[in-house]
Amino acid sequence: MATLGEQPQVVTLTLDLLAAQRVTFDELVLFHTEPHYPALQRALQRLETELAQWPAYRELTVRRVLFHDEAGRPLTDVRADAEARQVYRILFREVLEVKRQRRPLHFLIAGGRKVMAAYGMAVAQLLCEADDRVWHLISEGDLLASGRMHPEPGDRVHLVPVPFVRWSALPPAATRLAVTGDPFEAMRLHEAWLDEESRRQRAWFLLHELTPAERTLLVTLARTGAPNSELARMLGRSPKTVANQLATVADKYRAFAGLADEVPLSRAELVAHFAPVLDRIEDPCGIDAL
Repeated sequence: MATLGEQPQVVTLTLDLLAAQRVTFDELVLFHTEPHYPALQRALQRLETELAQWPAYRELTVRRVLFHDEAGRPLTDVRADAEARQVYRILFREVLEVKRQRRPLHFLIAGGRKVMAAYGMAVAQLLCEADDRVWHLISEGDLLASGRMHPEPGDRVHLVPVPFVRWSALPPAATRLAVTGDPFEAMRLHEAWLDEESRRQRAWFLLHELTPAERTLLVTLARTGAPNSELARMLGRSPKTVANQLATVADKYRAFAGLADEVPLSRAELVAHFAPVLDRIEDPCGIDAL
């Protein structure tokens, strides 16, 4: 798969370099906007002619995907948020279909508008697997300017692998990505799951990582946000005891959450983290409530 702009040689150079690495292909998918101006028209025509004539690629199936808006009208450019979101959706759906077929993918993001590359990278992070690759092409000297479709000895041209985080490796994320064709909905569902998972973990910390005295203090703080003097009065403890216990709670939570020792954890943050948790626990001061 490749995003395409006005330089068709970006695609053929990449195919040549991958072929030199013994990578084989059965299909080439080209993403592009409406060829409404001569430069893009020439780029598409030249690429199609070259792929049809070059012996190594005559058997390659070439499929063009035209970016369009939600009404199906071809996009002549990507200049607004709605157009960019549609580009994202189309890239997502095409890559998702490939991954549903369990086919390996090489994705070139060197051509076309920068927004295509940005969203191509985002789609790769959502859907690509360990055997998939994202590539950027770097050409030194005048190779691209020359318009040559294939490298010659001495040309300095390199394929650079672009690393990406495999978001789909998280099982809940993979499930959500598989059942929806919309990346924005998939991310919304997954963010909701992450939020719920975070609350579940904080509830576990509250009920199982603290002493009864620490737990009662943290619950009271989360419910009231009161200062130490008021917490001491409500709980029948000295202000010094309250301060020491809150410091211990903060240290335990910092370790539980994997925060560095030097990361400050304020009272306000403790309230923000644990106030939403209390509603999901029948008896937050008890040990068997979860």
